[in-house]
Amino acid sequence: MTDEHASGAYLRARGVGDGTTELVLLSGELDLATAPVVDRAVEAALKRGPELLVLDLQGLDFCDCSGLRALLRARLAALAEQRGFRILAPRPTVLRLISMSGCAKLLDPVPPGGAPTAPGDDPRRPPPVG
Repeated sequence: MTDEHASGAYLRARGVGDGTTELVLLSGELDLATAPVVDRAVEAALKRGPELLVLDLQGLDFCDCSGLRALLRARLAALAEQRGFRILAPRPTVLRLISMSGCAKLLDPVPPGGAPTAPGDDPRRPPPVG
């Protein structure tokens, strides 16, 4: 299934899934004006009942603190429904924001080329903090 959400401020969120994993591909700029696009895409993806929600950030050119909050809301929404959550392939600038904000352990980003889960990893369990 595919859903598309877009904002005039240039953020596109496209969701695709196979019943087990929902992949939300984000492209453009994630900021105060476009964060609701992510919220809607995550809500639509979780309604399909996946075991794992993956946000692919490879196409994300920019993310500010409002965008970071949208990523954290997505994580909380997935965990509230006992779903796994991963973010995949953030660009260096986005990864730097995640790291500098102290959210790297919470969001546990998978680097470009990495797999969304590791063998034996339970994505429904939040990564350890501390």
